[in-house]
Amino acid sequence: MDLRIIPYSPEYEASLLDLERASPQGNHLRLEMLRDHFLSRSRVFDEFGVFLAVGGSGGLLGVAAGSAVMLECNGSLDRVGYVYDVRVAVPFRRKGIAQSLIQYVTREYFGSLGIERYITTIKASNRPAAKAGLSALGVSYHYPFSYLIIPTSMRLREDIKPGSQSRFRVSEFGMAESAEWVYRHPEGGPACFRTDLTYRVKAVSVAPWLNFAMRTLRLLKGAEWKLPRLGKEVRFATAFDLSPENFRLLNDLFEYLEKSSIQYLAVCCRKGDHYYRNLRSSAINSTEYRVLANFPLQDADSLTLDVRCL
Repeated sequence: MDLRIIPYSPEYEASLLDLERASPQGNHLRLEMLRDHFLSRSRVFDEFGVFLAVGGSGGLLGVAAGSAVMLECNGSLDRVGYVYDVRVAVPFRRKGIAQSLIQYVTREYFGSLGIERYITTIKASNRPAAKAGLSALGVSYHYPFSYLIIPTSMRLREDIKPGSQSRFRVSEFGMAESAEWVYRHPEGGPACFRTDLTYRVKAVSVAPWLNFAMRTLRLLKGAEWKLPRLGKEVRFATAFDLSPENFRLLNDLFEYLEKSSIQYLAVCCRKGDHYYRNLRSSAINSTEYRVLANFPLQDADSLTLDVRCL
């Protein structure tokens, strides 16, 4: 196949947004990502590169992006590369394009930044992405975590007891205090990244069994148990700097987001930890993810991921 990899160009903006719409995320609940501009996610990083795979006639075949981020592992803070936004047009999938793009990002772009260690995050159930990532990254290490989607209309019980800190944490490294996409609790409570300012989502399909389950749970649990309506745009935020000490202030964050017309909060944690045990029953969805890395990363390691990587 005649393939060229070039830097992002505005002339491909419409094609990139079409490609995004043609790449819904999820299995039982399929979500289409909506952006005002394809670079809106990348622009939250200080250093990033977006690269396009184009065919001989100049048509868009795929895209991949990379950013320099900080990662804390077992107390050591290091600069690594983060690969994301890998998309390939449906007619050209399984032709090695994703691998070519990922290799270009890791070898050429990260190489130009002097970065030799890199990561990506994928759904554990996304086997094609895992295969492409493992092959292109030369990955031999992975680290599991869970992604909980919680309606901001829910409220925690007042009698929840403090727990221990999880080995997996989400924080931020280097974002300005005044950054428009960050909300920080005035009393040092949990903060959130305004994911809705980089992209929103729209539900395009829901498995029948999931609709039935949510209707049943709504009767038992109350109004907070609602799935996104098909075709309706919904907004998310992602929690970070959550700790056993400030966990009780999470209700304040839910209240702020609900008043800001943000319907869901994503909380990333690990199965069995304090946050998972207390929030799983209130989540409309729990998805298993993996951090893939080309350097040693063990299940027992303590890892802090930049919220912009989620």
